[in-house]
Amino acid sequence: EEFVEKSGIHFLSLRRNEGSTVGDQMSYTTLEAFSFPYNYGNFYPFADFRYHGFGESGQNALNVGLGFRIVPESIDMSFGANIYYDYRNVHGHEFNQVGIGFESLGPYLNFRLNGYLPCGKKSQFISSKTCAIYPGGYFFLRKKFTDSLRGLDFEAEMQVANIFNSDIYFAIGGYCYQKKKCRKSIIGSEYRLTVNSGSWYS
Repeated sequence: EEFVEKSGIHFLSLRRNEGSTVGDQMSYTTLEAFSFPYNYGNFYPFADFRYHGFGESGQNALNVGLGFRIVPESIDMSFGANIYYDYRNVHGHEFNQVGIGFESLGPYLNFRLNGYLPCGKKSQFISSKTCAIYPGGYFFLRKKFTDSLRGLDFEAEMQVANIFNSDIYFAIGGYCYQKKKCRKSIIGSEYRLTVNSGSWYS
């Protein structure tokens, strides 16, 4: 991994996610603007903006973050930290949270750790449905809620090949999310394969 020691580095990307992911049961499109506007020696502050659109559902989300990376001269690695504000509109209801992240990036191995803390209203009622009616006027009512969950996720990523000047990375990670008033946690694992062209990787 070669970190370009140059101020005024900017990126603009548009990508599409097909299928369901953690917390989302539908596909979405992401527009991202990422910038390292300047650097102070080995200290690189950055700004990140991402907008997510969910098409016909009318839902949307955004992430706005600030952070930095430090590139020591003594070792071929960089270390960073960041803080993000996350917003999500689900069925006309708004959710907000703060995310804090840490990362270690190297030529062949990368580590990332993120924590999430919801703020404001954390649960919203969506709909209800009568599922069964019993003698005596009793009935079974099913209510649907959408929630903002606190938790964390982590990832370890390793370079597995270099083909035609493109680095191929394989990543494995895990996550754990939990409601404030619920002891049951949502725990799982994730896998990712990434192909990066060029000499700079983020």
